[in-house]
Amino acid sequence: MRKVLVNIGCGFTVGESWLNFDASPTLLYEKVPFLTYIHKKNEAPFPKNVKYGDITKKRLCAPDTADAVFASHVFEHLAHDEMQSALQNIFAMLKPGSVFRLIVPDLENRARKYIENADKKRPEASLEFISATGMGMKHSPKTLFQKLTRLFGHSQHLWMYDAIAMESELEQVGFVNVRKCIFNDGDIEEFKEVEEEERFKSAFGDEVCIQCEKPNDPSSP
Repeated sequence: MRKVLVNIGCGFTVGESWLNFDASPTLLYEKVPFLTYIHKKNEAPFPKNVKYGDITKKRLCAPDTADAVFASHVFEHLAHDEMQSALQNIFAMLKPGSVFRLIVPDLENRARKYIENADKKRPEASLEFISATGMGMKHSPKTLFQKLTRLFGHSQHLWMYDAIAMESELEQVGFVNVRKCIFNDGDIEEFKEVEEEERFKSAFGDEVCIQCEKPNDPSSP
């Protein structure tokens, strides 16, 4: 029987063995030829095997059917309560004993760099920190398309996490065996189709990279 593998917020990184989902409005925009004729947002369209799916709104497969779920640099684009809803949906989707791997930017290493720069009295320290978190707005949107992208898009970071915070969120939902993971150390071979080594690190150091599991008996504490 074929595995059910769910790749959430995939962007242009898709796996042939995976169900690839993204919640970008551009996916819907690209389905309207007239709009893409007027304005082409991306240099290339989304791959054909990417489906629109918003994990904050609903499960992307039936409960207890997913053999693995992957989410790389997704949760920082969600409000905190949306991230919690997403985790609950992912937990419900997974089979007992199955694996979830995720990556989010590490707030701690960016904050450490900010403190280091501030201690050196660098006037650019705060600007560089806000830019590094992706949570600020350096330029206000001018065109109608920029304003609509700002309103409906998911490009800006809305919330940030360090490892301790993310591990706590996972454990509160019910995940177990929560651990740091590294590129391509997953037991499931198909993770190699969707993992990109550069997403596990940044100029500031390692990102928050976690593997966890749904317990074999989800009702147990």
